[in-house]
Parts: sequence; structure tokens; C-alpha cells
Amino acid sequence: MAEIKFEELQEGVKAKCFTLIDLRKPEELAETGKLPGAHCLPVQELEEALSLDGEAFRHKYGFTKPAASGDAKPLVWYCRSGRRVGVAQETLARLGYTGHRLYFGSFQDWSSNGGPVDKCC
Repeated sequence: MAEIKFEELQEGVKAKCFTLIDLRKPEELAETGKLPGAHCLPVQELEEALSLDGEAFRHKYGFTKPAASGDAKPLVWYCRSGRRVGVAQETLARLGYTGHRLYFGSFQDWSSNGGPVDKCC
């Protein structure tokens, strides 16, 4: 999995060419907002969530379960400060997830660079 930086992510968000997954808890997103169009999948639930079948995953999280590889849109994983991205990286690698992007700058970098934020929940 490769890291992505603000400038590339900003262009991808504008072009809607990424699927964004926020690893924070829903209450954190409600407090601060999220990157435009991002889906919430708390890092604490990641391993269990990715073991669900597609229908159960969609029912619980409200979006299509990420594929281990070959998604139509590349996945970008982020959190608040980057720490949870590191935890997720280990879990994703162990579960065979490849080809995804990791935004270690995460929400703090995004907002400090003036990236647009969707209010949530």
C-alpha cells in the first residue's frame, strides 16, 4: 500500500476518483466533519467488518465492502492524525488487502491545508 499526500488527494477528491474511508468513530466525524464523500469504518471494527459477507457489511456500514484488490476506484484510508492509519495498514496487509492508499497526514493535514470538509451526522 502506498502513501498519498494532500495535493494528490485533493485532486482525486475533486475528480471523485477515490473511495475514502475514515477510520475514526462516528461521534468523531459528527464533531469535526469528514473528507467529502468519505465513509466511516472505525479502525476498532476493521478486522471484524472485513470478515463480513458483502450484504452484511453494506447493511451495517451503509456502503459496499472494500475488495482486497481491484476496486473500480482506489481506496484511501485516513483518520484524525495518522496513528490509526498505521494500525489499519497492519490489519489490511494481514488480510491480503493490497493496492490501497494511506493518507498518514489524515484529517489534521487535510483541514490545515484548507481541504473542504463535509459536516456529518
